[in-house]
Amino acid sequence: MTTDKPPKDEHDLGYKDLFAKKDTFLHFLKKYIRANWVNEINEDDLILMDKSFILTDYKDKEADVIYRCKLKGKDIIF
Repeated sequence: MTTDKPPKDEHDLGYKDLFAKKDTFLHFLKKYIRANWVNEINEDDLILMDKSFILTDYKDKEADVIYRCKLKGKDIIF
């Protein structure tokens, strides 16, 4: 039996694909996060991280997209 219902994550995959591109992610940050520190970030500062990790309670967890950025000597995780 087949259904014509879209998958639960119909749009999720599209957003993951978009935000996996550094230039798109940075554009999103600069457009919607109205803070001075955002303007200090450039594409070369962003590092796309592994999205699978183990929590302290040993449960497996997967995020959509994770970026790391060093800003003023501190690691910022998005």
